[in-house]
Amino acid sequence: MNTEPAQISSRWRAANGGDTIPITAATLKRARELQLDVDWWARRWLPAPLRAEYDRQEASLWAEYERQAALLRAEYERQAAPLRAEYNRQAEELLLIVSR
Repeated sequence: MNTEPAQISSRWRAANGGDTIPITAATLKRARELQLDVDWWARRWLPAPLRAEYDRQEASLWAEYERQAALLRAEYERQAAPLRAEYNRQAEELLLIVSR
């Protein structure tokens, strides 16, 4: 992420054609595409009530991310376990052949 304020400002103006850009879903999406650090901006410029809502929404998204990641990790382990066991069986077999 690009967190240097001068770089953010110049990249934003260059990409969007001016200094005053309304804060909309589209402009936030564009900021992400430009790899601008929206979190940096939000933490410094949003008024306290909006920042609290931003933090609440962000926490909710991270919680969902963690929930989904845990499900994916569990499924990965479920599928990898028999493959790992077969790999280990074959490796032991090879070691027995080589050691004869």
